[in-house]
Amino acid sequence: PADGLATDQSQLSYSFDFSGSHFVVINTDPVGDDGHAPVVWLSNDLAAAKARGMQHMFVFGHKPAYTYYFGADATAPNPDHPAGLDNDPTSRDAFWSVIEQYNATYFCGHEHIYHMSQPTKDQGGKAWQVLVGSGGSPFEAAPTDATVNPQTDRDYAWATVSVHRSGNVDIKVYGFNDQFGPTQILQSAILPQ
Repeated sequence: PADGLATDQSQLSYSFDFSGSHFVVINTDPVGDDGHAPVVWLSNDLAAAKARGMQHMFVFGHKPAYTYYFGADATAPNPDHPAGLDNDPTSRDAFWSVIEQYNATYFCGHEHIYHMSQPTKDQGGKAWQVLVGSGGSPFEAAPTDATVNPQTDRDYAWATVSVHRSGNVDIKVYGFNDQFGPTQILQSAILPQ
């Protein structure tokens, strides 16, 4: 197999088109190769979607490409404790290169916290990673953690994506705090075309 996997992934990584947008679901934990995305398969899939005229690419996986370091060491990521695809930075970089190449947006979970970012923005990257892992499980960030975003690190969150006829794509993340306060917009962005 192109990604060097020993098991059949055809039921675990798949895609479909809808109204000019392409949606991809990937398995980030194939048997024997946890924390790795099917980079070759994804690249081929997104190339075929682009050739069919798909304008927007949305990729969904379990593990984040870039761990969100929300605790006291958040300003200096701790390479000893990556939670996602960054367990293997070379493989993660290959995956993220495909995400950037096709201007895709990557939705993930695994960490039980909310965080939306452009991980490679300082290197000219435009792609977004939307980590929405705070749907109901205990929060990754404890109330006593020195969090990066204390206003949202302990919020229950969900994201909505609107694809407009104009071609613009808006993403809005809504949530409410751990005291079940009012629902509010936590973050919004207009995705690059």
